Amino acid sequence: MADLHIVDTTLLTWVPHRTCRGVYTQSLVDHEISQDLEVKLVRITPGAEISPHVHEHSAETFYVLCGEGAFYVGDQLVPCQSGSCAHAKPGVVHGVKNTGQTDLQLLAVFTPPLTQAQAAKQVEPYQIVVTVRAVKGTCKFGHQVGDQIVFDGETVNGRICMSALYSFLPKIFAMRYGADFPWLDAAHKDVATHACPDAHNPVVFEIRRVKTS
Repeated sequence: MADLHIVDTTLLTWVPHRTCRGVYTQSLVDHEISQDLEVKLVRITPGAEISPHVHEHSAETFYVLCGEGAFYVGDQLVPCQSGSCAHAKPGVVHGVKNTGQTDLQLLAVFTPPLTQAQAAKQVEPYQIVVTVRAVKGTCKFGHQVGDQIVFDGETVNGRICMSALYSFLPKIFAMRYGADFPWLDAAHKDVATHACPDAHNPVVFEIRRVKTS
């Protein structure tokens, strides 16, 4: 019995949803109980909704216990009622709206738990090393092949043309926090290239992210 988790929902308090008005939840199984899934009892008052949203790292399964409503499927609403079930894979936009006159209640099952998925998403930032790989024409700033600039999130170490910096700064920020670009294969996902804005005298930079630990 020690390993059997039992919940009496009549003793639980309904907690207001942190962003959706008229929506309340009870936590039945959380990440401290299970590393495999998270289960919530959800109550949506008439006219209220869980607006369309995405869980990037968790799948969500809705099972309607009572009431009438509609599932958001893309930009459409699909009617649902007691016994209806919907499953949204990670990255799929989903939501549910109460279209009836009484509370809509449903079970929401998240796999893996939302908290666990969010924790997994938190990555240690990379150090970014930018190296000049080619200079075609005459660089007014004076960049030469082999020049290096290091970004650690707090400082920029090395000389860098401001025009070039502003042009590739979004890419540096994205790569620093683990973004992958679809045009880079898995073997080279940590290295990207970028040309400065001067079309007549382009300087080509290699942007490489490096783990600091």
